[in-house]
Amino acid sequence: MGSRQEGEDRVLRWLAITHRKDGRIAIEIHEVCDEGSTGWIDVYDFSSLDPNEEWTEHVFDDPQQALDFAASLGASPDRFVNEVR
Repeated sequence: MGSRQEGEDRVLRWLAITHRKDGRIAIEIHEVCDEGSTGWIDVYDFSSLDPNEEWTEHVFDDPQQALDFAASLGASPDRFVNEVR
């Protein structure tokens, strides 16, 4: 989703789109400090920009609604990746 400079920190914004056990689609919005290096690029493990704040989650009944919402936030479908965790 991109990055921005905030003070001395580079902030990464990314989304996770998941299929929940109840059949609905969840989109989580994350903002993390860019702590990456050539040997460590796992944004799942980067520190949250605000450690006192949880990520934001939006839930949808229809996959297309979720994708449309992601696009409205600036997510680019050609940059989606698939990862099983």
